[in-house]
Amino acid sequence: MGEVEDRIGAVTNIIRELSKGVVLGTSHQYYHSQFAGGANGQLFQGDFSLAYRPLDSRWTLLDRVKYRYEIVDNAQSLPIFGQTTLQGIENASSAAVVNNLNINRLSKTRKNQFSMYYGTKMVWDQYDGERYQSFIDLYGLEIRQDLTEKWDIGFQGSVLNSWSADNMKYSYGPSHQRRRKLWKVGIVYREPSLKALFEAWFG
Repeated sequence: MGEVEDRIGAVTNIIRELSKGVVLGTSHQYYHSQFAGGANGQLFQGDFSLAYRPLDSRWTLLDRVKYRYEIVDNAQSLPIFGQTTLQGIENASSAAVVNNLNINRLSKTRKNQFSMYYGTKMVWDQYDGERYQSFIDLYGLEIRQDLTEKWDIGFQGSVLNSWSADNMKYSYGPSHQRRRKLWKVGIVYREPSLKALFEAWFG
């Protein structure tokens, strides 16, 4: 209990190794805040993650699902649960589900590899009785081939869709990479604002 805000919360974290190289994890948080000025809100968020990367396998799979549900009332200018949450609004709710999947496969010789990425974000918002919904997804592909012990060459491409706004951004091009020192150079064509859109939508 406090003079300005009363807050209660609960946090859980679980991680388990299902087998060698296969790990499952999950975490959840719940918070309820009540301010002396009348603002109040509830936040429930969490994630589920799976990592599949056995040492004897040519396949690697990483997947993570994040979700968030928030309700606020009389928030005024208060960021009740942080700067990225609802504020300046009365009687509002927001929910989002984000999934990020990455799959990588090495060849038998381990001289080339193929990677695929797919990310999605679904959002539901409600303000003053009005409901809004949006869906965004991102496809990414990359192929790499070893040239020497230190250098490899590849091609990468991605497409970002905002289905609700009916627009698309894309990126593609070849690249060269020097391993170990992590230097990377190449020529990549990008639609304007692709990086900004990706960071804003997938965080």
